[in-house]
Amino acid sequence: MFLPWVAVGSSSLAAEPAIRAIDIRGARIGGATIVTIDGDDLGKAPRLLLPFAAKQILRSGGTDKKAVFEIHTLKGDVEPGYYHLRVVSDGGVSLPVVIGVDALPQLAMMPQVDALPVALHGSVAGASSVETKFQGKAKQRVMIEVEAQRFGSKLRPVIHLYNAKRLQLAWAWGTPALYGDCRLEATLPADDTYTVAIHDAEYAAPAPSFFRLRVGEWSHVDQVFPLAVGKNQTAKLTAPGFTESVKTTSNAGLMPLAFPKAGVWSGPRPFVAVSPHAEFVEEPGREKPQELPPGLVGVSGRLATPYEEDRYRVAVTPSKKVRLEVFAERVGSPLDVALVVRDEKGTQLARAEDTPGSLDPVLEY
Repeated sequence: MFLPWVAVGSSSLAAEPAIRAIDIRGARIGGATIVTIDGDDLGKAPRLLLPFAAKQILRSGGTDKKAVFEIHTLKGDVEPGYYHLRVVSDGGVSLPVVIGVDALPQLAMMPQVDALPVALHGSVAGASSVETKFQGKAKQRVMIEVEAQRFGSKLRPVIHLYNAKRLQLAWAWGTPALYGDCRLEATLPADDTYTVAIHDAEYAAPAPSFFRLRVGEWSHVDQVFPLAVGKNQTAKLTAPGFTESVKTTSNAGLMPLAFPKAGVWSGPRPFVAVSPHAEFVEEPGREKPQELPPGLVGVSGRLATPYEEDRYRVAVTPSKKVRLEVFAERVGSPLDVALVVRDEKGTQLARAEDTPGSLDPVLEY
């Protein structure tokens, strides 16, 4: 009988680093951002692993549990959007955290800010609410947005906008269009001091409950139209303040798009879905239904006016099942859609509305 020989001894290998908390989950394009990382096994000389060009400086006085970095980025070297930040040490590479990168100043949450736009970073504990103030002018347009769940936080954010007399002017809570986060837009009624308040939707914020709060004006793209383009096709994609002509690849999936060079852009990068099957765009103003070819096909359309109804003529084979599915709420649209099947004479044959867990209809006929 042979027994295995095992050598037991102390190991000098360092453990890979871990990020427990990060105070600023962002970086400013064209400026410097100071980021403090609390973690474990950070080592004596940790460095940041970033997927974009940046100069980083490790400040002195750090420990194995805490490191402070200066991140410097140049305008034009990085596209606004969401990115992964990791810590690298002699022991390996940490798991990533999501950060927002744009031209806004990145600051810790504070009682009052001096200038807009700004991105403030903080957290909400339990049933508490956190607030900041800013000076606003009459007829000034402001956007206020909380990024939490898109960054991996468990906070279910609700935001309120108050004037100096504590009169609520606007509020917003999480929506599917923002993946559970929230945004409000308002035109300020007077020169005044305004308060922005954030709390958890159930006043019981589960950990971790960090957030990034953006206040001011910036440009963003929530969604482009059409929503999907077939493989190897050329399409003109549009959104408010955004237009881009693209040639899709031969691979199905999500194709990231670039923000325009002009303006202050913030938020996740826009994208278009590259579909494995034929894709069409609604032809508005038609009196007759739009003809669709047989087989698997997709159509991107809009319902832009009250009582509008988009109609499509679908080629089918008798006695064969056809599946019809609408993606609206699931892609961030506020529409509550009804799906109706009619015959050549206009007689209703089938109808579907909500499905379990979604307002979007699915119908097999």
